[in-house]
Amino acid sequence: MSKISAETQEVIDRWVGAIKQNGELFDRREVEVGFATSLQRLKLPARPMRWVENLEHAFIDITMKIDRSVSSTDKKWDAAWAAAMDAARDAAWDAARAAARDAAMDAARDAARAAAWAAARDAAWDAARDAARAAAWDAARAAARAAGMDAAWAAARDAARDAENPFAPLLAVARRVEAYWVMMDEVVCVPKPRLYRGERDRLHRVDGRAVEFPDGTGYWFFQGVRVTEQIILKPNTLNPEQILAERNTEVRRVMIERFGLDRFIIGSNAKVLDSDQDGLRVLYRIPLAGDEPIVSVRVQCPSTGQVYFLRVPPQIDTCAKAVAWTFGFDKVIDYMPLIET
Repeated sequence: MSKISAETQEVIDRWVGAIKQNGELFDRREVEVGFATSLQRLKLPARPMRWVENLEHAFIDITMKIDRSVSSTDKKWDAAWAAAMDAARDAAWDAARAAARDAAMDAARDAARAAAWAAARDAAWDAARDAARAAAWDAARAAARAAGMDAAWAAARDAARDAENPFAPLLAVARRVEAYWVMMDEVVCVPKPRLYRGERDRLHRVDGRAVEFPDGTGYWFFQGVRVTEQIILKPNTLNPEQILAERNTEVRRVMIERFGLDRFIIGSNAKVLDSDQDGLRVLYRIPLAGDEPIVSVRVQCPSTGQVYFLRVPPQIDTCAKAVAWTFGFDKVIDYMPLIET
């Protein structure tokens, strides 16, 4: 396998580092020049660049465009592009291809960015399906290229024999955008959104959108689960009926957490399984569609009088077992305190 040139390795290293950053500031004109230069070096016609500020909107736009324009001219363009790739392919760039592919795979493992793409893709799919354009969407989805992955694969085909790398200008600037499509009549680019992450690299934000595009649009996430604006910014406006009606179990769990387990139990007419200590301790059960039931014990702190609702395993059926379990005991007989504080 041939050795990667220092110039190509530098470009790849810059791209790998930048693609993992959020909200990178960049000069759009520089990106436009990079694409134009690569097209020129490939001896392909120049075309204008159009920026779409939201990935979901770009998916929908490309879907509709493909639906309108699937024709022999597109096939001619595909052939021209393939020919250019073939002309640029050379054994000397095999090493660059392998390195770029591995780098792309590492970037693709970015859980937060993958979730942001999934949110945009799913929303666009809903729009395409509602417009009865599923076939066109399939074509657009197949044509879609993430900036990093596309730039990586460009390195697999990126230089003519003994000539200047025609893909280097594109590779250098593609890292700065979230996605792009090279169409017959234009290049469509989407700038990177800002991503807010929590534990384990999951999208998470409690005071705004976890995925923010430059136009102010985006998506709401809580610990990796896509939710609504209401759940993030106005959880107090939720109600038990709305929570119980939610079909998505992950979203429902977030709704309960944001709304508060105590409020949910009190407001949902939970079934009383057991009570003792003159009603100070009460064990409740709430069945949930498609999920294990919520079983929670109500206890009161002897010192402060503060009431707490503690969730316990669903098989527990008495307050005594529930309280013992919260202290790490499976058997009530093993939990016999002289006084609780």
